[in-house]
Amino acid sequence: MIKVIIFDFGEVIGYRKSSFRKELEKNIGKKIKSFKLKQEVIDKFIIGKINEDQFWEMIKIRPKKSYKNFFLKEYEKNVRIKKGMLKILKSLKKKGYNLVLASNLIKPQSLFLKKKLSKYFSLLIFSCEIGTQKPYKKFYSTVLKRLNVRGEECLFIDNEEENIKTAKLFGMKTILFKNTKQLKEELKKFLP
Repeated sequence: MIKVIIFDFGEVIGYRKSSFRKELEKNIGKKIKSFKLKQEVIDKFIIGKINEDQFWEMIKIRPKKSYKNFFLKEYEKNVRIKKGMLKILKSLKKKGYNLVLASNLIKPQSLFLKKKLSKYFSLLIFSCEIGTQKPYKKFYSTVLKRLNVRGEECLFIDNEEENIKTAKLFGMKTILFKNTKQLKEELKKFLP
């Protein structure tokens, strides 16, 4: 029996109207290729090992005043919540399902989503707060521990195949998200 439905955020519940890369390049006035943006720096930011000031320092760009809270401002400006997904969340919540948001996000983005989505979810879990990210097993085990449930009691919804594969290793039922119509149909297979 499904006790908890776990949702990813990016491309599932929300989307960007403009790419982060474009916004970053516009703000700094350079192409990303012209400075160091290593995956290890991004990963440290995503799991909360470095803050925003340290991020700018590590990519060798001196923050100007306009860089202060760049990530929060960029997210507020470019991220949209899908209305169709909000309807699904409201319906599931009304039916009594425990809804959880579990996503790879940096701190400024997580603050934005807490304000926007807390009323839909009983718990919001972000990589920047737990020190690990999807698709690593530690992310999933931490989520299950926080929820105090077994994998078999969870339905995991994500748009990334790699994240789905790891969820299955924990016994979770899964849906690889494509669009809201497809999600509605697939939810019928798992929920009475």
